[in-house]
Amino acid sequence: MDERYYVNQPNVIAEVFDDEVVIINLDSGNYYSLGGAGRLLWTQLEAGASAATLETALLAAYEVDAATARTASADLVAQLAAEGIATTQPTPATATTPATSKPRQPWTPPIFASYTDMQALLLLDPVHDVDVHGWPQVAPTPVA
Repeated sequence: MDERYYVNQPNVIAEVFDDEVVIINLDSGNYYSLGGAGRLLWTQLEAGASAATLETALLAAYEVDAATARTASADLVAQLAAEGIATTQPTPATATTPATSKPRQPWTPPIFASYTDMQALLLLDPVHDVDVHGWPQVAPTPVA
């Protein structure tokens, strides 16, 4: 078995922009900014990446050595897990190699920033109660 990392959905929502990911943890009300190589790692986490896949993705996209890529991805996953953004799950091991035809970019380590200034507002907003059926949903009438 191979441990894979996933975004802790539906409690975490995110929007990927050109060079940044904005993440909101609906349970804590905190929001986050993820830049640098973190944007690439985020797209891999959304697909359920293993530690090896994260490292391979960094090596393919950036001018970085394997030890730095391994440490950077492990550190970011640890930060995301500590914030309740990422979770792990054992799955059968598969060989996944991210495809890339672009030249490698200069190394930019993942940049992770946490913000709590909107926490009270985000926790009050009922949008975090959305489920697969959308929002708002009328509560079922109790059967007498």
